Amino acid sequence: MVSLSDKHTFFKLINDFEYVPYTQTEGWYKYNSFSKPEDVVFIVDNVEEPSIACFGYVKKFFGLRLLMIEGECLKKNTISRQIVQSFFEDITKLGYDFVEVSSIAIYNPEYEIGIRSAGYLKPVGTFSVHLSKVIDLQTEIAFSGNWRRNLKKSEKHHLQFEVIEHASQNDIHTFLELYTKLLSDKKIYHNIAPDQLKYLLADTRFKLAVAKDDNDKTNAVFIFFTDKTNAVSLFTAKSEEARDNGAMFFIYAKLLEHLQQGAHRYFDVGRLIPSMTKELNGVFDFKDGMKGDYVIYNDEWSWYKKSRYRTMMYFVKKFLMKKREA
Repeated sequence: MVSLSDKHTFFKLINDFEYVPYTQTEGWYKYNSFSKPEDVVFIVDNVEEPSIACFGYVKKFFGLRLLMIEGECLKKNTISRQIVQSFFEDITKLGYDFVEVSSIAIYNPEYEIGIRSAGYLKPVGTFSVHLSKVIDLQTEIAFSGNWRRNLKKSEKHHLQFEVIEHASQNDIHTFLELYTKLLSDKKIYHNIAPDQLKYLLADTRFKLAVAKDDNDKTNAVFIFFTDKTNAVSLFTAKSEEARDNGAMFFIYAKLLEHLQQGAHRYFDVGRLIPSMTKELNGVFDFKDGMKGDYVIYNDEWSWYKKSRYRTMMYFVKKFLMKKREA
């Protein structure tokens, strides 16, 4: 186990890894740490022959230290329980009082066996949904009846589709304007600073997909991450007009075509969050209307220096960090 002080060494090291989730990219690092880069630690099991690596965010409260890790980079897509166990056992020896892990890798029994063997447990309360859907881009893409109706509606409005690989300041402003308005209407509070978004989109693996009307007005836009073979949906924003012209359905359908032409294999729609009420189920119904295979992430795991911290951490996340239970 090696804790690296130099981020450049870390990102150079994982350059040839087979699996690097968007949460472990340089763009995501800059997005999350632009105000406090000193609170990030970089970890690799072996510099000479690495097999697993990650960076994590250090949080401090009540005189205690928490290390938060969003997934891991893997030298090879397949990983053994022994490698996972050894890596996370070594992390527990770094001196933190808590270690919180949230992995968006598709569930692997070897991962669970390894991380449990290292002393990690599921947290008392979970704050993320581990369900998602993956679309196979090497087969014909299919949609639900509601999707097909909205795609027909979008045809009448002559929308234009574009993927922006190098976002301008105006592109960033447009996205944030629509995103802030959308969240405000839904009474959801999640602010993204312009500089945060600038740093994220400076990493060319994070791109904008845009749908515009005949007047060159942006009706829908979302940010997605793509590597050489896969892609995943991140942040979405739309105007009021998009509700009437099917722009959001149009933009996703066009992006799937775009990814197919680029020889991508899979598209992850992002976390699926079903609700017991129809009013809150709109995003789930939208994502679920793209036909694909349901998948489960490795998701949340926690280690605690003292057993009483396990319950304490639930209150920290819920009341101090203001996270919403899933």
